[in-house]
Amino acid sequence: YRFIRQYLEILPIVYDKKQSAAIAAQVQLLLELHRELETANGQQAQQLAGRIAHVEGKVDGLVCGLYGLNEGEIGVLG
Repeated sequence: YRFIRQYLEILPIVYDKKQSAAIAAQVQLLLELHRELETANGQQAQQLAGRIAHVEGKVDGLVCGLYGLNEGEIGVLG
């Protein structure tokens, strides 16, 4: 494989140190919640699933904000 500069330059890669740190923190939290979910049962599992969904929504919002996506563009992503 070769990385050709002219093709790499057109990739929409955005890097913001503050935003990246916020995303990384949320992803770390997600990993911890998933580990807890493996051993949880009943109501605790439901609560963890809710927290996971909430944190996933935060990550989605941070990524969309990083790329400056509007509501219409987010809707296309699903």
